[in-house]
Amino acid sequence: RGLLLGTEIGHNGWLALAWCLALTALGYFWSAAKFDQDPK
Repeated sequence: RGLLLGTEIGHNGWLALAWCLALTALGYFWSAAKFDQDPK
């Protein structure tokens, strides 16, 4: 929102980027583990 409005984002931009990277990694490893399982 800060980037769209032209206001400062402070450290929240880096925090948002860290969250995105963490959720991406978590989703990748979870889906890879599910894909490697034998179908029942």
